[in-house]
Amino acid sequence: PVALSIEHGIHAGYTSDIVVLSCTALLLSVLGLSVAALAKPGMQWVGVGCLWFFIGLSVTSLIPLTVTSSEQRLYLSTAGFLVAFLPILLCRAADRSAWLPVFGGGVLTMVAIIFMCLVVARNKLWENELTIWSDAVVKAPGVSRVWSNQALALHQAGQRLLAQGAYEKALAIEPDAPRTRANYGIWLEEEGRISE
Repeated sequence: PVALSIEHGIHAGYTSDIVVLSCTALLLSVLGLSVAALAKPGMQWVGVGCLWFFIGLSVTSLIPLTVTSSEQRLYLSTAGFLVAFLPILLCRAADRSAWLPVFGGGVLTMVAIIFMCLVVARNKLWENELTIWSDAVVKAPGVSRVWSNQALALHQAGQRLLAQGAYEKALAIEPDAPRTRANYGIWLEEEGRISE
């Protein structure tokens, strides 16, 4: 849970991008290792969990979706990842040293504590509309909806000049956004700028 935002501002990648090619190579190698783990004694659950991960992702990976960022797509797949990860972490096979489960449990505990602290910090941003949309403006400055919602929050908080600037930025990105135009129209009317 790092660099989270109410609006992700994700842009589609292209198959020629090095990042896309690297991620594809990584996923294919993990898929190959998953299939190999199925055949290795004591590693079947690792293979099952990894394949579960890929099968869970296959629906959203193979079928084009209109929303580019929806974290709920990973929920089912993450369960498979945990099925694969826990046997590796907790195994006490003869060829493994006894400290691995203790060390792994300590690492998991530290990761859980760090994630809890990050969640508490993130929850402070959800205190009101202004804090959450102001954070989103920093993380996705090229998205009209972010500026529009920040403008409305500023408008409602009585920060009129800042609201005007945010409305204008939103309209510069997406000039025909009906909701932004309507809210900006209300702002103009309140300012007595009826002709505009």
